[in-house]
Amino acid sequence: SVRLDDLNKGLVVRARRYRNRRIGEFLKELHLTEGKGTGIPTIKQALELNGSPPAKYDTGGDSKQYFITELTIHEGFKDENNIHDREHDREHDREHDGNHDKEHKRDIVRKFIKISVSDLVIDRIISTLIFATSPKTRNEILINIGLTDLYKNFKNNILPAIDSGLLALTIPNKPKSKNQKYVTTKKARKILSIN
Repeated sequence: SVRLDDLNKGLVVRARRYRNRRIGEFLKELHLTEGKGTGIPTIKQALELNGSPPAKYDTGGDSKQYFITELTIHEGFKDENNIHDREHDREHDREHDGNHDKEHKRDIVRKFIKISVSDLVIDRIISTLIFATSPKTRNEILINIGLTDLYKNFKNNILPAIDSGLLALTIPNKPKSKNQKYVTTKKARKILSIN
């Protein structure tokens, strides 16, 4: 009973026949339909206020087996969407490159570490090597990687780098000196391309 001409004119549509009253009632309870036929004029008014092209309707011709509403994007949003898409693509590329670079650094450092350690420990060692380009205390290094100054944290996260020759002691003859500091070695700077 709905005519395509009425839809295109934006008139209130009154359907005289209902295919399934139960589905209609269910959709009304979910506030997805009104059952008053005011949706088409509401769509038309909202599109006009937005400056968007009018909606296009298709009811399947004489068979009326379907009902399709096509809302076309406003011209002003096309450029904005393209800018957003390009920015999103660039961000994704940077993130992908960053992840690839991170994995590459992990692989390089893992080759030098003499014991088996997790990716988290490898990441902490890399952070330490980047941080300790100038001499740093044990406490400064542990704080930088988010850990407390406990020997266990030192043993698990800094000692593997020392044992592998990636981190050096500033006072090598007195490892337990209260003035002891740690610094990234030339070897570590070279393999990680740290200046």
